[in-house]
Amino acid sequence: MLRVKIFGACGYGGVGMIELLVKHPEAQIVALIDIENTGLPISAVYPHLTGFCDLPIISPEDDNPEDGEANAIFFATPDVLAGLFTLANFDRPDSLGVITPMGAGCASIINYPMEESRSESPRCILGMFDVSARPHVPEETLTFSIPIKRFEKMVYHMDESFLITGSWGSVKLMTGSGFVPLALSSQSCFSKP
Repeated sequence: MLRVKIFGACGYGGVGMIELLVKHPEAQIVALIDIENTGLPISAVYPHLTGFCDLPIISPEDDNPEDGEANAIFFATPDVLAGLFTLANFDRPDSLGVITPMGAGCASIINYPMEESRSESPRCILGMFDVSARPHVPEETLTFSIPIKRFEKMVYHMDESFLITGSWGSVKLMTGSGFVPLALSSQSCFSKP
């Protein structure tokens, strides 16, 4: 079973992810993480989820990286995807840290991340290209799924990566986008990989 933490759970993409995952037999949502509505059950914010998902929304600071294996899944715009892609390859000896395998929308957020989490060197999955899943995600949005072992390394390397450069600052200013989930994750939670 794939254990999933949803970052940005209160956003349109996060709610879409919850709706997809609560029905999937191989997925278990273990945490809903957001900077808004913390402490409330997600069903209090989105009543249509009552009885399907009543987990509380927690802040990124309250996320426990030791609550077992999970995969981080982001719904992201092209600018944020560019940053995630770059960070996923930052410490690799090759440039193959992200794959885009063919499959159903749920395969890109459940099956492939589950397979990669078992790998010695897990890769991230860029997904949500399935035309039947596209109506369920916001326009100009794709998914970026990260096995938790890889996510921990990405967070560890944030302070020495491109995120501290003027180039990334320009992208953030130009688009208003950024790594809200990553930037709010506490690096001190993770030991050096």
